[in-house]
Amino acid sequence: MLSLNGWLDGITALLVVVFCVVFSLFFYFRARKINTPLLKKGAGMGLFVGLLWLGPTTDFLFVLFTEKHISDFYDITLYGLLSYIWVGPAFLCGVYIGTQLLVPDKKRSLFAVFFPLAIIFEIILIIDVENTFSFTLNEGDLIDSQFIYFSPAFFFIATFLVFILLFNGFGSLLKVFQSTGDIRKRFSYLSYAFIIFIVVAVFDAFIDVSTAGFLFVIRLLMISCAWTLYLGLKS
Repeated sequence: MLSLNGWLDGITALLVVVFCVVFSLFFYFRARKINTPLLKKGAGMGLFVGLLWLGPTTDFLFVLFTEKHISDFYDITLYGLLSYIWVGPAFLCGVYIGTQLLVPDKKRSLFAVFFPLAIIFEIILIIDVENTFSFTLNEGDLIDSQFIYFSPAFFFIATFLVFILLFNGFGSLLKVFQSTGDIRKRFSYLSYAFIIFIVVAVFDAFIDVSTAGFLFVIRLLMISCAWTLYLGLKS
């Protein structure tokens, strides 16, 4: 039997996954219709970002339909993989969007640096997942995973988050002050999407927010990021 916090955790995670997947499919078909390659990358980023909550969503569904956690059927490390295997693809989509909008002439150079790093992160995550996360399960709650500070994967994901925050988030914000009209509006949406995404990701991945009652708010903010990303890239 789930506690109120368990229900809140599961329902909000499920909402993030469902809404981000639906939004991403809409983005993709819209991008095909209007022939906007950048929006296709936005669809990819929205999809992969939403799937970052696949771990708690899967555990929630297991509890609902079997009254047992995913760890009762599989190794608990699967929970971490379900959530974070999408980090590399989401990050690369973000790098593509940021470089294409801000420094298109540097796109190949930045990809030459970050593509191998994303691959290395995925490999470390798969082969060393036990030393990457700490898992907890309190009675009435869903499984919770947090990155182990100073583990190899921690440094990679911290680098990815800092880059997206500074380059995509604050880079787009700088463009807001340097432009006018529709372009300014587009960069306003993008700066919001990237900055809020980083805030939500840090709270959800590194901080135990369940006891503070922030889950509902920060996951609604995550859904809003997907939509504002579309608004910034649709034209």
